[in-house]
Amino acid sequence: LLTNVTLEALALRDYRLWLLYNNDIDLQGHSFGVTAEFNADMTYDKAVGDKADNVRRVLEAVDDDTVVIITSDHGHVNPGGHGGIADPLFRVPLILYKRGSGLATLEYD
Repeated sequence: LLTNVTLEALALRDYRLWLLYNNDIDLQGHSFGVTAEFNADMTYDKAVGDKADNVRRVLEAVDDDTVVIITSDHGHVNPGGHGGIADPLFRVPLILYKRGSGLATLEYD
């Protein structure tokens, strides 16, 4: 639903700043954990896959003047929490996308 509303706004070019927050990935991580050891149904992976499809749809719809920023507030540790100093909690994506920008990609470690 939220992705469809976003796509409608993109089609109308009716935005200066748009925030799309998908909380189901976070909900699945907190509720069930992120690996099969704690989440046998892999609902976390399914939520990530669903959002990847939605991001793809949005990226296909943006115009050449739109910058898309994708990030997260924290990572997760099993069985489904965050807080503390575990390395996976601090490794979050920061993706900037602008169609035709020609920018290179860099993985920081």
